[in-house]
Amino acid sequence: MKTFFLSLFCFLLFSFSVAAQTQGEVVILRVEYAKKSSGIEHRMQLDAGISTQHSLSGKVINEKGVVRIKTDEKTESFTNEVDLLSYLQKNGFRLLQVFNQTIMGETYLVYLLERP
Repeated sequence: MKTFFLSLFCFLLFSFSVAAQTQGEVVILRVEYAKKSSGIEHRMQLDAGISTQHSLSGKVINEKGVVRIKTDEKTESFTNEVDLLSYLQKNGFRLLQVFNQTIMGETYLVYLLERP
């Protein structure tokens, strides 16, 4: 009987471990802020990784702080993080975490999003 319960416990533990490792798609939005005479300027970069199985693979264009996402009908352009976060939310992504990250002396505000 002890062996049965031990085997059942190990099976359930393994099942939960595998389920925890199976995740949806993740994207990272990095925003850099700079103080200018005209106010605060921000530059964005959306990183969907290099996986060809990601729904945004080959559709994201980052250029000069503007993020463009190609859809079947048109190309959406985003110049601020609020509009981009709203677009990602409407397309099933949810915010997991926000944190500061310093890369080569530049500090970014990082948004980590996941679509389950």
